[in-house]
Amino acid sequence: MSLTSHSENSIRSIELTETFHQEDNDKLTAEEEKEAEQILKDEQLKRTDPAAYHAMISRHQQHVCSSQYLFAGR
Repeated sequence: MSLTSHSENSIRSIELTETFHQEDNDKLTAEEEKEAEQILKDEQLKRTDPAAYHAMISRHQQHVCSSQYLFAGR
């Protein structure tokens, strides 16, 4: 049985890449623009204040659950 060296099994570096493809005539609707802005704000909050982000997510989930409860007619 042979053992491989530690350096052969370790990750040497990780590079993050993002590729964006934009069509020439792509236009967002007002609703899509608002949603994109909200996603950006949420991501910024997640990075700058994780506790506030998780509190926001928790409030959102509670709101969705209560809305579903009301919608079910109970």
